[in-house]
Amino acid sequence: MSLSIQILRPLIEATERRGVSRFQLLKAAGLAPATLIEGGSRLSNTEYNRLLLSALELSRDDALGLHIGEQSRSSAFGLLGHLSVHAGTLRQGLETVIRYKGILSDFPMPKISERGKTFLIQYSFPGFDSTGVKLSAELAMSALLRFFRIFVGPNARPNRVFFAYEPPPYRQEYERVFEGTARFEHEFTGIEFESTWLDCSQLFENPELYSVLQRQAEKMLGRITRESKLADIVLKKLALADPSKIPLMQEIARHFGMSARSLQRRLVAEGVGYKEVVEQARGEIAKRILESPYMSIKETAYAMGFTSPAAFHRAFKRWTGMTPKQYKSSY
Repeated sequence: MSLSIQILRPLIEATERRGVSRFQLLKAAGLAPATLIEGGSRLSNTEYNRLLLSALELSRDDALGLHIGEQSRSSAFGLLGHLSVHAGTLRQGLETVIRYKGILSDFPMPKISERGKTFLIQYSFPGFDSTGVKLSAELAMSALLRFFRIFVGPNARPNRVFFAYEPPPYRQEYERVFEGTARFEHEFTGIEFESTWLDCSQLFENPELYSVLQRQAEKMLGRITRESKLADIVLKKLALADPSKIPLMQEIARHFGMSARSLQRRLVAEGVGYKEVVEQARGEIAKRILESPYMSIKETAYAMGFTSPAAFHRAFKRWTGMTPKQYKSSY
């Protein structure tokens, strides 16, 4: 999975307000300063997770995720931010975010459900450690609430805001930001509000500007989509799978709405076969597990479905060109 560097702007602005320069932050996360001027470049979720953790440590703000979302301007999210806030209604704004989400990231689409008088948005944050998940959840929920208030009004209060983890020591900040609607240890992270909000329109609607920005968004999304090979898309999907239960080609083909034969034919046209993509995915999964300071090489081997660390050692060397020990030491 990857994210546009545009998504760094609210994070950098928030840390700079706390006296941490962008160069300090990038250095701490192991990224070159040139990252910020490479407009079309994208970060891996691992790189973004490192940035989140570095920002948390350097800012010394436990509730940093809440404060980023609460204080961020819509323009901080680049073209998608500008486009969404110029939608006519909140419903159109949400549809815009979903339609063009790929401009900022290729993370899983949030689940949306409208039931009677309520509307629910559910999020997932795969590929992050527990701290990264918490920071991402705080940022997403507080930024969403700020976005809603552009249409509904500054005093709009959601029904409930759900978090799939225990309440942190600074729970009072959640109470302040979400005005007593935060709920912890839920089965998912999400936000629930009145369906009537969807038809609220913003005060300064500008259909002409929205149309101009939408055409630009279509061009940008089209370019990103064209540059994405099917093999890379399949790899990203497989890299999210249970490491000991990689899906069969038929299952992945159904997910992408094609037959197994069509999937294999298109992969071969790109110079790879399904088995090769599976091997790459297993390597990515293994690296992600090894990056955890709480997982040993032996534990990683068994999590990957190997019967012995020695077999995992041989496979990892084949996948990455280095041993598990070398990789864990370099991370």
